[in-house]
Amino acid sequence: MNSKEKQLNGWSLLQLIYALRQAEFSISLADLENVSFCLTQFPELDLKTMLKANFVHSSHENPLFDTIWSMLLLDSYGNPEPNEEANIPLEVPIAPGGQGLGRGFGGVSVFPNPSSFKSELTSPQSLQTYLQLMPQEIEVLGTEDQIQWVLGQMGLHQVLNLKELSYQKGEIAEDELQQFITLKSEFHKKIRQQILWNRIKKENQWELLKAEHWLYRPLESFNQEEKSTVQQALKILGKRLAQRPGFRKKSSRHGEISIHRAIQELVQGNGTIFRLSYQARVPQRPELVVLCDISNSVLPYSKFLLFLISHLKLRFRKTRLFLFIDSLWDITHEEGFNTLDSAQAWSHRNSSGYSDYGKVLSEFQNDWLPLISSQATVLILGDGRNNYCPSQVEYLQEINKKVKRVYWLNPLDKKDWYSSDNILKEYLPYCTGVFRCRTIKDLQLVSRRIF
Repeated sequence: MNSKEKQLNGWSLLQLIYALRQAEFSISLADLENVSFCLTQFPELDLKTMLKANFVHSSHENPLFDTIWSMLLLDSYGNPEPNEEANIPLEVPIAPGGQGLGRGFGGVSVFPNPSSFKSELTSPQSLQTYLQLMPQEIEVLGTEDQIQWVLGQMGLHQVLNLKELSYQKGEIAEDELQQFITLKSEFHKKIRQQILWNRIKKENQWELLKAEHWLYRPLESFNQEEKSTVQQALKILGKRLAQRPGFRKKSSRHGEISIHRAIQELVQGNGTIFRLSYQARVPQRPELVVLCDISNSVLPYSKFLLFLISHLKLRFRKTRLFLFIDSLWDITHEEGFNTLDSAQAWSHRNSSGYSDYGKVLSEFQNDWLPLISSQATVLILGDGRNNYCPSQVEYLQEINKKVKRVYWLNPLDKKDWYSSDNILKEYLPYCTGVFRCRTIKDLQLVSRRIF
C-alpha cells in the first residue's frame, strides 16, 4: 500500500461511495457495514482490494472501479507511466520533418526526436498539458476523436506506424510490435479517463460516470476482450427470458397426461378409461421474424442483437432471420449466424453499402410476407437513415396489417430519430413500439418488454 492510499479518511471514503453510486454501482448498507468491520478488525488488508471485494459485485465493474479509484484517491491523472515490465525501446527513427505516417488526428508530431518524446511522455501532468493545448475544433468532437488527437501529438501514432513498417520488413519481431500496441492501448485508456475527469470537474456532474458503466456504454465502444464478457451477460439474459412462462398446452401423441381429458373419459366410460390423452407445451408466440441492418453504422448493434436472439429461440416455434442494407439476405439456416463473420463480405458483394429501407420493405412484403404467420412478431433493427431514398411507407403499412406486432429497435439517441435523412418518423404510426437499443441496459429492458 503506497503513502497516498494510507491517507484515506472518512471524507475520501464518502466521495468514493458517492461516485460509485452515481456510476450505478449497487452499494447497500450491508456493504458499508462490511467495510467498517474490515477497517476496524483487519487494518493490514490492502485497502483497494478490500473495498473492491465489498463494492464490486460483477467482474464487468472492475475497470470502472479502477478508474474512479484513480480519480479520487491516487491522483495519478496527468502522470502516465510506460509499462516498465514491457521494457519498450522508444528510440526509433523519426520521419523527416517530424511527419507522422497517418493514423487519424496528429499526423505531425510536436516532438523533434524520440528522446524528447520519451521525456515528455513520462513528465508530470503531461496528459493535462496536451488537453489544454487542444484546438477548439477538436474539443467539440467526440471523445474518441480527442483521444486520437492527443495520441498523435504524443507521437504514438508515428512510433507505432514506424514499428509496423519495420515489422513488415522483417527488422523487428512480432513481440516488439505487440509491446508498442499494448503501450498505445494503455495510453488510450488513460487519456479517456483524464477527459472524463476534466468533464466531471468542469460541469460538477458525477452522473457522467454512469455513461462509463458497462451497462450504459454504447455497444460499438467495446473492445474485443470486453465483447466476450458482454456476450456472456447476453447469453445469461437470453436463457432467463427463454425460461419465462410463455407456453400453451397442445394435444400430442407424447408428453404429459391430460388430466382434463382423463376426467372426460371417466365420465363418458362410467368410471373406466379406455384411452389416455397426452399434451405437450409449445411456445405461445408462434413466429419471430428479425430484420437487421448491417450497414457500417449499425453492424455492431446487429451482432449483439442476433447473439441475444440465438439464445431466445426456444420462446418461439419458428424464427426467421434476415440481414439487409439495400436488399435482403435470409440467414435463418446459416450456421453460426450470430457471429456475422461473413456479413460484411456479403454486403460488399450484394449491396451498394447504403441503406435503403423502402426497397428492403418492398422486397420483404412481396417475397416473404405471404409465407409468414399472421400471429408473427416482426423485429426491425436499424437507425432509419435512408440516404434520402424513398421511404415507401405503404409496404410497412401492409406488413403491419398482416402480422400481430411490429417492433423497431434504433441504436441512435431519440433526438437523432428526427434528422432530415431519417425516415423513422414516417414509419412510427405502423409500429407497435419503437425503442432505443444503444446499450446493454437498453437491450435488457427491450427484451423483457418484447419477449
